[in-house]
Amino acid sequence: MKYLRNFLTVGCIFAVLISAVSLSASAFTFMDGNFGFELNTYLKEATLVEYTGNDTVVAVPSSYASYTLRNVNKSAFSGNTTAQIINLPTTVNRLEREALADCTSLQTFTVSANITSYGEGLLKNCSALESAYLLSGSTAIPSYTFQNCSNLSTLQLSATVNSIGNSAFWGCSALTDAPFLSQISTIDEFAFYGSGLESVTISDLTAAIPAYAFANCASLTRVNIPAGVSSIDSTAFVNDPNLTLGVYYGSFAYTYAKENNFSYVLLDGVKHGDANGDGNVNINDVTAIQRDLAELEKLNELQALAADINGDGIVDIADATALQQYLAEYEIPYPIGEVATL
Repeated sequence: MKYLRNFLTVGCIFAVLISAVSLSASAFTFMDGNFGFELNTYLKEATLVEYTGNDTVVAVPSSYASYTLRNVNKSAFSGNTTAQIINLPTTVNRLEREALADCTSLQTFTVSANITSYGEGLLKNCSALESAYLLSGSTAIPSYTFQNCSNLSTLQLSATVNSIGNSAFWGCSALTDAPFLSQISTIDEFAFYGSGLESVTISDLTAAIPAYAFANCASLTRVNIPAGVSSIDSTAFVNDPNLTLGVYYGSFAYTYAKENNFSYVLLDGVKHGDANGDGNVNINDVTAIQRDLAELEKLNELQALAADINGDGIVDIADATALQQYLAEYEIPYPIGEVATL
């Protein structure tokens, strides 16, 4: 029994020593040219912790000694002013917070499919960045990823991405389009604040548009909002002077637009002439127009659009007459019966 206790004691001491060696090794930075690495002796992995060179094209090595490079540490390249392209090896699967932030000459960057996670502010303040390809398996664009990347105009995201973090595209004034929004279910606050977006369509997957999400976007002229959106913050589109909202009649966005005095258009498909909204064009629609004119039963906005037969923006007796002529099979120059998205 005494022998067993001594054996266990020696084993515990050995384990502690091994742990201490591993920790000690990771506490040192090993330089290989302009690259500084920390080593994990247990996992046999290397972490890139710094780059001290001034090359315009940086090719990061895939290993140091026998240690495979897996991680790029926080701020490893942060503040570099010369690198225009940084090529990471396919061995890398983690990029820490702000790993490439403030690289003011960086023009293009690719996050490969092998990278499983990257931290907030990855490319923050990379003012010269023109194109980025985030092809990783991550489901999110973390907060501040592209904040103040004012020249970013080309962006490709992985199909796995379904959420946009806080201020992710803040100040991206050259980003005029965001087709990837079709796959996004969650948009965080300030996501596109001050961006150059011109026209966007919110995904059917999205339930809420939060505070300042598309605020201060001077070029934004159109945001199409699906009927499923059930929450829009009062500041979501603040200071967007040229904005028109595309909404569905009776939806939350429709009510929001009216209550907040936003210019809006209806996205519903309507059949010209179907004034009572039953899907058919017949004498009942003439009656619906006549009852509206007599103030017996008012047409709703969508019905009024369908009832405006001659397209002059007013529902009046001329529209009722044109519809009667159509039903009597007169030839008239209006697309009665055709479905149009307004």
